[in-house]
Amino acid sequence: MQSQPSPFPFRPLTALLLALAAQTLLEPPARVPVALALYLLAAGFAIWSFRRGEWTLPAHLPPHNPQLLSPNSQLLTPNLRLLPLLASLPLLGAAFYLFGDNKFTILNLSLWLAGIAFFVRAFWQDRHSSLRAAKRRSNLQIQEEIASTEQHRLAMTESKKEKSAFFRQI
Repeated sequence: MQSQPSPFPFRPLTALLLALAAQTLLEPPARVPVALALYLLAAGFAIWSFRRGEWTLPAHLPPHNPQLLSPNSQLLTPNLRLLPLLASLPLLGAAFYLFGDNKFTILNLSLWLAGIAFFVRAFWQDRHSSLRAAKRRSNLQIQEEIASTEQHRLAMTESKKEKSAFFRQI
């Protein structure tokens, strides 16, 4: 069902522009119904682009050992921590509700900061999780890489033997 992403990521950009337009409509005088419709449209474009595979980042090669990666490696996919993401949503929602009077209190500020911390943690890519993902590669993939390397080495050795035999005959 998932097809190739388009060369120009118009769906994520459309989602961003619609969300920004909705945000500007919430400035005084607020036009909440129109802004809500634009936010829903932006969410639709974001979900659509995610399902089409357009929300991807290029692979980060660790500078210390770039051969840990292969095209099929799990290290290329980001790790999403679902529990911190789910914990951040009610905290950020409550902070949004309590910010309603445009007043900063200890309660709404702490809810907001805690929600942001959980949200960042949900998407944070640390070095240890990348190494764990690299260790999770199946033994079959590692054995295939070793066999491929061994076949390449044997082919090079055969080629060298043939060349030396050819030049000995001359």
